[in-house]
Amino acid sequence: MMKKNNISWIEKYLVNTLIFLIVIVMLKSVLAILQYEPAFGATTILKSIADSFIVASLFSVVLFPIYIIIRLLSEKTSVIIASLLFSILILSEISLTIFTMKSGALMDNEIFLRPFNEIVETVKSGISNLWLMTIAFFAFVIFYCWITYRLTKKISLKSRSLIITSILIMFSSSFIWSLPKMEASSNPNVRNFVTNKTWHVLKSSGSTNPSIHVNVDFNQDIIQEYIEMREDHTFPDEKFPMEFIDNTKDNLSQYFNESEAKPNIVLLIVESLGNEWMGTNNMMAEPIMPFLDSLSKESLYWRNCMSTTLRSFGAVPSLTGSVPCGIRGYQFGNMPETNTLIGILKSNGYETNAFYSGEFYFDCIAEYLISQKIDYMSNFHADFKKDNDKNKGNYWGYHDEFLFDMSINALEDKKSPMFNMFVTISTHDDIDENNPVFKNAVERTKSVVEETRKTSKVTNNAYKKTITFAYTDDCIRDFFYEYSKRDDFKNTIFVIAGDHASGFYTKSDISRYHVPLIIYSPLLKESQQFDNIVTHNDVVPSLVTLLKNKYNLSSPEKISWAGNYLSTEKNKSASEMLFVEYAKGVTKMLSNGYIYVKEEDKTYKINNDMTLTDASDETYHNIIKRKFDVYKYVNDYVYLNNKLTSKNIFEKDNYKTICEYEHSEVIECQTPKNKKWTNFYLMPKTEISGEWNKIKISFSADVSFYDEIEADQYMDLYFCCSGENHNYPDYYTDKIVKFFPVDKIEIGEWYNLKVDKEFFVKDATNLRCYIYTYYSKMLDSNKAQFKNIKVEVSGV
Repeated sequence: MMKKNNISWIEKYLVNTLIFLIVIVMLKSVLAILQYEPAFGATTILKSIADSFIVASLFSVVLFPIYIIIRLLSEKTSVIIASLLFSILILSEISLTIFTMKSGALMDNEIFLRPFNEIVETVKSGISNLWLMTIAFFAFVIFYCWITYRLTKKISLKSRSLIITSILIMFSSSFIWSLPKMEASSNPNVRNFVTNKTWHVLKSSGSTNPSIHVNVDFNQDIIQEYIEMREDHTFPDEKFPMEFIDNTKDNLSQYFNESEAKPNIVLLIVESLGNEWMGTNNMMAEPIMPFLDSLSKESLYWRNCMSTTLRSFGAVPSLTGSVPCGIRGYQFGNMPETNTLIGILKSNGYETNAFYSGEFYFDCIAEYLISQKIDYMSNFHADFKKDNDKNKGNYWGYHDEFLFDMSINALEDKKSPMFNMFVTISTHDDIDENNPVFKNAVERTKSVVEETRKTSKVTNNAYKKTITFAYTDDCIRDFFYEYSKRDDFKNTIFVIAGDHASGFYTKSDISRYHVPLIIYSPLLKESQQFDNIVTHNDVVPSLVTLLKNKYNLSSPEKISWAGNYLSTEKNKSASEMLFVEYAKGVTKMLSNGYIYVKEEDKTYKINNDMTLTDASDETYHNIIKRKFDVYKYVNDYVYLNNKLTSKNIFEKDNYKTICEYEHSEVIECQTPKNKKWTNFYLMPKTEISGEWNKIKISFSADVSFYDEIEADQYMDLYFCCSGENHNYPDYYTDKIVKFFPVDKIEIGEWYNLKVDKEFFVKDATNLRCYIYTYYSKMLDSNKAQFKNIKVEVSGV
C-alpha cells in the first residue's frame, strides 16, 4: 500500500513535469519560428528547442526536492506550488525572449542589479497596456495551475512509463554541460536565438566581479608602464598620468575652408542610432533614414564609430569631454575636474546651450553640464508635464519634432559663436502607430516594409522600431531646414552621432556599440567616407585641434583626452578605449583594431565589416590584456583621486556657506510593512534666503546596507533645491550605490558617502533645500542606516 502511494505522488510530479516540458517545447517552437532568419540554418531551430528542453529538465530536477518538502505538509499544495513555479518559468522564458526580440540582446544579471523601479518604468514605457499584460500574466498562471491540477488527478503513468520518463528527464538534464557548445556561434543573433533566456539570466547571476578598493594609491611602476605604452605623448607630471602636452594629429583641417569668425558647433546625439539604420544595412529594400544618408554623402562620414557603452549615460561626457569612464560612468560620483570642449569653447567667448526634452537629472547629465559652466539647459520636460496634448510626447518627454521646434525658438535671440547640443529621445521606444504625429513616418515605413517582404522577412518588432527612425529622420531634416535660415548657418559645424546602437540587425558582439559619426558643414571643401574604426572619445581631440589650427581657437597646452584622434588614413586605426557597462564596470578594451573582452579573457580582430575573428597571435593577446589592466588602473586612479588635470580652465566658484546641518545619530530607513511610500529625510526642508545664481549641496554620511546588493540598487537619494520662477532642473535623484567607488558592497559594512550637487537658481525666489532617501513601494523589505550626516548648503 505504501509503495502504491509513493508511486502516486511521484506520478503527479512527473505528469506535471511532462506538461511543463510539452508546453515549453511548443512555445519555444512558435517563438523560434517567429525569430527565425534563413541565414541561421535549419539546425538552429532544433538547437533552440533542445537547449530549452535540457534546461527545463534541469529545472524539474531542481524543483523536485521542494515538491517533496511541501508534500510533507499537503499533497494538494505541493501539486499547486509545482504548477505555479513551472508556469512562472514558462512566462519568464516568454518575457525574456520577447525582450531579446525587441532589443537584440540577451538579458543577464543586470535584471537584478538594475533598480527595480527603473525596470518597472522601462517596462511601462515599452508596453502600451501594462494593466492588460498584468491581467494576462495572472490569468495564464491561474489557468496553467488549474489545468495541471486537473490533469494530474486524471492522468497516470504505468510503472514502465514512469521509469522511462524519469530516465529521460535525468538524462536530458545531465546534458547541461553541452549548452555552451550548442550556443557557440560567431553570430550573436544565432547565440541569442539558441540560448535559453531564463538559464542565461541565472547563470550570469552566479558570476561576480572582483571588488575595487575605495582608494587607488599612486603606483609609480604602473604609471610609468602606462607612459611607455603611450610613447607618442609627453607627460609632464606623473601625478597626473593622463595629462600630456597637446600634440593631437590634425586630420580635419585639410577638409575645411578658412573663416574669419569662429564657427558655431552643433552636436546632435541621436538616441539608439546604430550604423544598422544607415543605408540598407538593416536589409530593408529602401533606406529608412534618407535624409541622414544623403547628408553623410556631403560630409566627413565615419561608418565605424564606437560608443563607450551600451547605454545613453556615456554619450554626453565622451562626445563633449573625451573623458575616462570612471567606475560606472564618468558622471556617477563626484566628477574629477577636467577641461572639456564645452569649457574650452566657453573660455573662447562661445555661448553654450543644451537642449533635451527629457529630465536632465537622468544619468547625472545636469551635474556634468553645470560643472562645465553650461550657459543654458532647456526645461522642456517641465513644459511637457503641463502640456495637455500628450500626443506630443511619451514617458520620456516631447517627441523630436517638438524638441527641435522649441529649440529653434529658444535660439532666435542667441548670437554666434555658439555651442548647441541636442539630445533626441523618440527612437528610445516603439511608438503608437495611431498617433497623428507619426502619420508620415508610418505611411513611409509601411511602403518600405511591404516592398521588403516580397523578398525577405520583416518582423513586427522590426517594423515598429523602423517607424521611430523614419520619424526621427524626418525631424532631423526639418531641423536642418529651419537651422539653414539662420545667418550663421554657413559658419556652423554639425557633429551627428548615435549614443549607442539599437541592438537590431547585429553582426557581432560589438554591433551594439557600432554607431555612425557624421561631420557636416557648409565650410567643408569636400566630402569623404572612412572605414577607420574611431570612437566617441576621438571626436573632441580632433575637433579642438581643427578649431585651434584653422580658426584660431585658444586651448590649453596640456590636455587629458581619453581618446586619440579621428583617423582618416586608409586601413589605419589609432583608437584606444575602455568600454564600461552599467552593471559590470569596465569590460572591454579597443586597441588598434583589436578588442579584448575581460569576461572571456579573449582578444578578437575587428574585420572591415565589424565582425570579429579570434586573434591567433597569443603574444598580441598578452600585450593587449596587460594594456587593459594598466589603462584601467590609470582610469581608476585619476577618477578617484581627482588627478585628471593639473589646471582647470575655470577658477573654482567662490561658494559662500549659507547654512549647515548635522545629525550624528543613526537614521534607520526600512520599507514599512504596509509598503507605503516613505521618505526618510536626511536633511529637513530648509529655507534659503538671499539672491543666488547657483546653489551647491554638499552631503556626507556613513551608510550601511542590510540587504543583498540588488536590493541596495533600489535605494534612491533625492536632492531638491526649488523655488518660485525656477526655470532649471530643481531636483536630482539617483541610486546611492552609483556614488560608491566600489563594484561590490558588503552587507553590514559602513561606507562613507560624499556627494555634491549643483543647481542653477538664477532669478528664483523663496528657495528651499532638502534631502531624503526612499525605497520603491513595490519592494517587500529593504533596510539601510545613515549616521554622522553633515550637509553644507552654499551659494554663489
